[in-house]
Amino acid sequence: MAETVPFKKNEMCVLGARVIAKANQVTNISECNRRYGSAAKSKLLIGVVFKVSSERLPSGHLRMSIHARFELGGDISKISKINLRSCKLAPGPVLSPSFIHPPTVSPNLDVAPGTSQIEKDPDLILTTRNDDNLREVEAELVEPMIEPTRNPPRNPNSRNDVDCHGVRWMANNTEAKRDQNGHIQKKTWGLQTITGEVLVKGSESGKRMSRLDFFLLMFPPSQLTQCTLLTNIAFRKNQIKEATTGEVLKYFGILILLTKFEFNSRRDLWSNLSNHRYIPAPAMGKTGMPRNRFDEFWQHMTWSSQPESRPDHMKHSQFRWRLVDDFVRRFNDYRAENFIPSEMICVDESISRWYGQGGGWINAGLPHYVAIDRKPENGCEIQDSCCGVSGIMMRLKIVKDEEDYSSTDTEEEGAIMLHGVKVLKELIGPWTGSGRLVCADSYFASVQAAEVLVQEGLKFIGVVKTATKMFPMKHLQSIELEKRGDRVGLIRRKEEGDCDLLAFAWMDRERRYFICSGSNMSDGEPNIRHRLRQENEEENAEPDNMTLIIDQPKACELYYNCCAMIDRHNRCRQKDLSLERKLVTRDWSKRINISLLSICIVDSWLAYTGITEDKTEKQKDFYGYLAEELIDNRYDERGGSRERLRSNNSPRRKLMNDLGTSPLIQNDGSSRCGLSIHLTPTKRKRIDKKGKISENSFQGRCSLCGSKTTWCCSKCEDDESLGKSIFICHPKSKRMCFAEHVEICILD
Repeated sequence: MAETVPFKKNEMCVLGARVIAKANQVTNISECNRRYGSAAKSKLLIGVVFKVSSERLPSGHLRMSIHARFELGGDISKISKINLRSCKLAPGPVLSPSFIHPPTVSPNLDVAPGTSQIEKDPDLILTTRNDDNLREVEAELVEPMIEPTRNPPRNPNSRNDVDCHGVRWMANNTEAKRDQNGHIQKKTWGLQTITGEVLVKGSESGKRMSRLDFFLLMFPPSQLTQCTLLTNIAFRKNQIKEATTGEVLKYFGILILLTKFEFNSRRDLWSNLSNHRYIPAPAMGKTGMPRNRFDEFWQHMTWSSQPESRPDHMKHSQFRWRLVDDFVRRFNDYRAENFIPSEMICVDESISRWYGQGGGWINAGLPHYVAIDRKPENGCEIQDSCCGVSGIMMRLKIVKDEEDYSSTDTEEEGAIMLHGVKVLKELIGPWTGSGRLVCADSYFASVQAAEVLVQEGLKFIGVVKTATKMFPMKHLQSIELEKRGDRVGLIRRKEEGDCDLLAFAWMDRERRYFICSGSNMSDGEPNIRHRLRQENEEENAEPDNMTLIIDQPKACELYYNCCAMIDRHNRCRQKDLSLERKLVTRDWSKRINISLLSICIVDSWLAYTGITEDKTEKQKDFYGYLAEELIDNRYDERGGSRERLRSNNSPRRKLMNDLGTSPLIQNDGSSRCGLSIHLTPTKRKRIDKKGKISENSFQGRCSLCGSKTTWCCSKCEDDESLGKSIFICHPKSKRMCFAEHVEICILD
C-alpha cells in the first residue's frame, strides 16, 4: 500500500492552475482515435487543476499526481488523474475559484499552497461554477498553445479541393445531401413458381402452400433430380436397392429431425429403448426409413458428378472440387431464374464448418482450408450475395485456392482491376443494369468498386479500410469530430466520363469511412440503442438502463439495414439449424454439400415467414414441421402416377393425364359417395402347393402398378364381359392406383 506523504510546492500544484496534457493520457486511445483521427497521439488538451495528491511508492520514490478537468469537445469533459511529469504548465494566470468544477471533493484532500481565497473558503469550489467563462478563458489559451494540431476552420460550402492519386475531391455539403447518380427506386422481392406466378410478401397469408412447397421452391429441381440419379448409380455399383425422389426428400427430413436430439452415435436414434428414465427414446424407425437404409444414403449420397479417374490435365484440387461444383452451379442458375431481389443487395462471406484434414499442402481433404481469427468457425469460405430485405441467398462462390482468397490485382480489358471488384462483379452479375443498391464490407469496397458498379447500372455503399487508392482517407482522418453522429464528407469533382461519388467519415464507437455512389449525407433515421451504463460510481450501485440516440446520415441508415443480412443467415444456419454441428463426418465434400442444403432450408424459412407474414411461428418450430412434411411426402405418388399414365399409349389414359384429378374422388383415392365405385376384398382363397385351400385371401397383381393386392374394383367385378377380377391397390398403401382407375372408369 502506497504511503501518502506531503509534497513540495509546484506551480502546477496550485488549485486553478491550467495544465497541458496529451489526449491519449487524459482518455483511452480508442476515444482519441474516433475524436481526433490521425492526431490521436499528438492532440493536446487544456485542463484545470482541482486536486493534487502524492504517494510514496514501495521503491521509495515519490509520485505526484494532479486531478484536472479536461474539455474533450462537444460539451464533454473528462476528469483525469495524471502524473505530474506527464503534463506541462500552461502560460497565463491561475484561474479564480469560480472556474473550478470538480465532481466531488474528498474530506482528506491534500491541498497544495494556493491562493488565500481557497484556503479561507474551501467549500467555494463546491458551490460556484461558471462554465461559460471557463470556456472563454480556455479558448484564449488554446489558440496560441495548440496551433500546430488545430484544424483550420471549415466552411460548409467551401471549394477547397483535396487531391488523392490524381482524383480531386471537394467539400460541398449542399451536393453531399443530394442523391448520388439518381434516386433508388423501391422494388418488391418475390419468388416465381413453375407456372409463372410471382409470390410476394403477404400473398400467401391464407397459407395455401405448405412448408414443403416452400422448400421445393428454394431447392433447385434439377439438383433434386440429379441427386437421385447420381445416388442410384452409386447404389447399383454396390448392389443396393435404388432410391426414388420421394425417398431422397425423406432422407432430407430425417437429417433435419436428427438435430432435435442429443446423441453420441447415430445408431442410438433408431433404438426403441431409452437409456434415461425421463427422456423417451427417439425411435427414428417410425419415420419409415430403417437405420441400414439411412446409412446407405449417408454413405453413398452423391450431389455432383465427378469422373471416376482424374484427367491428366486437371489438378488434384480441381478434381476434388468437382464433388460440389454442380450443386453450386445449379443453385446459382436457379436463383437467377426464380428469385426477384429487392432494391438492395448484400455481399459478404460465409464459412462451412470444417476442422478435419485439408489445405494446399496435401492432396487430401478440403482443398483450401480457411482459418480467420475474426470468424467464429474455420473451414471452407463461401463468398455470397443475398437480398437486402428478405435475406434469401441469391448467388454463391466457393473460395477454392489462394488466388481466389488473396487480394492480387488482375489485368482486365487493359486496366488493373482489384480482386475484390472482380469477385463483386461475379456475385451480382445477373442483376446488372437494374439500378439496385449493393452494400459490401471492406473486402469488396473501394473507389474502383463504386465506379465499376455504376458502369454496370448499379449503385454502391461500402466501408473502406485497406483499399484506399483514390480515397481521401488521409484528409478525413485529419478532421476532428466531437460527438457520436458527427460526419464530414467530400464530393468528387466530376470530369468527363466520371460518375458522382461521395466519400465521408461518420463517428460512432469508432470512425468509419464510406464510399458511396447511391445515397446522400442528409439526416436519416437515428440509431437507437439500449445500453447499461454505470452512472453511479458507488460500490454497490445498480447500473442504469440508458437509451442512446445516435444521429446518422441516410447512407449509413441504408447500409446498416442491409449489411448484416448474410451474418443473420449464417447464424440461422450454424446455430438454429445446427446441421453442421450435429452430424459428424470425415468427408469434407459431404460437409460442404450439407451446408448448401442448410442454406436452402434457411431460405425456405425466410421465404415462408416473408410471404405468409406469419410472425408467431418460431424458426426451430418451422424446421420441425418441415422435417415432418419431408418425411411424410407423397412426391413419388404424385409424380410416379403421372409417369405411368404417360408411358401408356392408350388415348383414354392420355386424356386422363390432360384432365388431371377427378372431382369425384378425394386426394387419397377414396370416393366421395358410398354408392359410387369402391374397392371390395376378393372372395378367392389362396391354394397352396398341395392343392389345399387356405384361409388366406388370394393376392392378385394391380392392373396399374403390378403390386400384389387383395382388393378388387366393385364396378369391374359386376361387369361380366370382362370375365376376370380387376385387382387395384387400396389407398391405405399410399398409392394412387385406385384414384386413377376411378377416373378411367368415369371416362368409359
